[in-house]
Amino acid sequence: MTSSSSSSPLIIDAAPNNLYIDHIGLGVSDTEVGVQWIKDLTGVEPKMVNPRPDQYYWSAGLHMGKSCALEIIGPNPKHKGFHPFKEVLKSIDNEKPRLLFWYLGTNKFDKAKKVIEGGERKFKMWGIAHNSHKIEEANDFDNVVEFTIGMIGPGFRSEIPNLIQWHKRPEKKMEKKCTVTSFQITSPQSKGINDLFNSLGMSPSFKVEQGQQSNLTMIFDSPKGSITLEGGGLEFPAFPRMLGTMTKLYCNYLWNGKKETTKTGT
Repeated sequence: MTSSSSSSPLIIDAAPNNLYIDHIGLGVSDTEVGVQWIKDLTGVEPKMVNPRPDQYYWSAGLHMGKSCALEIIGPNPKHKGFHPFKEVLKSIDNEKPRLLFWYLGTNKFDKAKKVIEGGERKFKMWGIAHNSHKIEEANDFDNVVEFTIGMIGPGFRSEIPNLIQWHKRPEKKMEKKCTVTSFQITSPQSKGINDLFNSLGMSPSFKVEQGQQSNLTMIFDSPKGSITLEGGGLEFPAFPRMLGTMTKLYCNYLWNGKKETTKTGT
């Protein structure tokens, strides 16, 4: 269980790598519907940014403190082609958005990566990418973002964080009326994850609880009172088990595309 006082962001006592909870992802099947759902729930409107045409997702942000944010993420309806995570997002019930992932922020990405992959641990970084691009809505904040991201694997699990280092982060004019008060993690692989956290120099209070299923629980204060969001359980296994997961998602993609074609008559 991970908790904090009313101060935010949730700074982790890990001075060697300056780690903090950067953002927590809430999956929705329709971003606009999800943004309205959060607005109705909290009384605060998330900030939306138009996606690039080649971007499979469309997201919006809600400040949860100085550096922590809630990312409302859904599929980009203008994106063409298959992407496994887009298929996961499309399958989510509009009335039951769920937490899917979370990111640790650091200003020492390479050093943290070395620690993650060091020793006898079986964790490996993958999907590392350096991104720099402009965003369309430049009227109320600097429109250039630059960051490095990576997944901690092998594979992907909701309860294991991803890693991000911001090189240039726009100061968005999002309303800052919500504050995270608790972030709780449960996993059937708690020991390995806690060993990883310890190796990164995190405080012992930042602990994953043992459980039969993975789960993320985020509690935060809002103008409409205390709000609890939950989710997790998402897993993309490493190769070769990944093939079964990808095949199932691709079949769903083909089937949904066929149904859409039938509906439109094209």
